[in-house]
Amino acid sequence: MGNKKLRSVLGAVADHMNESSSEATETSRPQTPTPHKPEGRFSAAGVMDAMAGNMETVTTYEVDPARCRLWSYHNRMYKLLDDKSCASLIESIRTHGQREPAKVRRIKGDAKHEFEVIAGARRLWVAHYLKTRYKIEVVDVDDEEAFVLSDDSNKQEDVSSFERAIEYKRVLQDIFEGNQTRMAARINMSEANLSRYFALASLPQDIVQCVPDPRGWTLPHAEKLRAAMKGIELSRRIVERARELQQRLQGGGASLTANEAVTELLAASKRTGKRAAKQDVVKGESGKPLFTAKRGRGTITFVVSLDIAKNKANETAEAVKRYFKNLP
Repeated sequence: MGNKKLRSVLGAVADHMNESSSEATETSRPQTPTPHKPEGRFSAAGVMDAMAGNMETVTTYEVDPARCRLWSYHNRMYKLLDDKSCASLIESIRTHGQREPAKVRRIKGDAKHEFEVIAGARRLWVAHYLKTRYKIEVVDVDDEEAFVLSDDSNKQEDVSSFERAIEYKRVLQDIFEGNQTRMAARINMSEANLSRYFALASLPQDIVQCVPDPRGWTLPHAEKLRAAMKGIELSRRIVERARELQQRLQGGGASLTANEAVTELLAASKRTGKRAAKQDVVKGESGKPLFTAKRGRGTITFVVSLDIAKNKANETAEAVKRYFKNLP
């Protein structure tokens, strides 16, 4: 073994022995990435591995989280993160520090940010929340490699199916140029299963927005709704009911979970009874009713009493004209 490699290994051992003083010095410079030494002690076997060239050194840094921005294709609904959804991670980092570094890459042309977060959105949120440094590992990857890295990381975390579905739909066109076969192969997923995610991402917005947290939508939900929405009339019923649920939510009414919303929407698709016709009572100059207009699907039926028809025919005719003119 050459003297250069030996000096490198011995230097690593010395760095580890002086870990605490080195980190304290570096963290006093907030705008400079702080090298973070590998955790754990160097064993005799570990030193021998390093001397033999069998140990891969990974350098991590601790930086100001304000210097990091999210990759444009990240799959977290970042605005929905809060202290409740991140509670366990907050407690873990508060107690033990950030154990796993986020994967980032360097960016240029952005005066405010130096790094782009590929995997580690929740850790970034918690670093801002706790006002702590953010541990990162800098990687050199293109967009396709970044997506694969992000997807692999998120399979080990609690990223919702809906968040993944939205990301998959975007990157299919933007990164994989619509090639579903190549995309499925890159993330080790069958094309059939990938299609299930695309179906989830393609749910009508009226349906997605009828629950307060869209992360609750799942692959089975999309499959059930897609099966129920075969045909224009069934689709209309489901979307119409979704709009009613959405209006109730916006009006401060009780919110539903995605499971409850699916039950409501499927029930709407199974209704077979005729819808009650909308009735408009049209009054005359005296303030008394002249006739009733019943609006059905594509029809209007006027109900006029014989007395009104005989004695107020002209007034009724003018009222009918105004009624037609004001139809929405």
